[in-house]
Amino acid sequence: MNQQRLVVIDDSPTVRETVAYILEGEGFEVYKASGGVEGIELVRSVRPGAVFLDAMMPDMDGFEVCRRLREELGSGTPVIVMLTALGETVDRDRAASAGVDHFLTKPFDQEEVMTILQQVFGGD
Repeated sequence: MNQQRLVVIDDSPTVRETVAYILEGEGFEVYKASGGVEGIELVRSVRPGAVFLDAMMPDMDGFEVCRRLREELGSGTPVIVMLTALGETVDRDRAASAGVDHFLTKPFDQEEVMTILQQVFGGD
């Protein structure tokens, strides 16, 4: 797992590019996927330190992506941050059940994202 690598999985090109732009600006190497199936393959090959994951995607929702990554990679699963427009308690509970580490609603707070990454990777 490479701590400088991040994967962004979101079916919205605008969200995907915006999140990637922000993270690249913070010095991370960012890889992007437009859906769940592509995202799982990318995580397998890149072995990122964290994954930013949309909840609702047409091919496979983020909850299923998270479950599959946890099943396949076990303790080697990167930290999973769900970025979603969903914000109800039931959505948070569903994310927790799937194994999501952090649940953030869109529009997200860049400072909150950086705080999470500093906790994950250590601040330097």
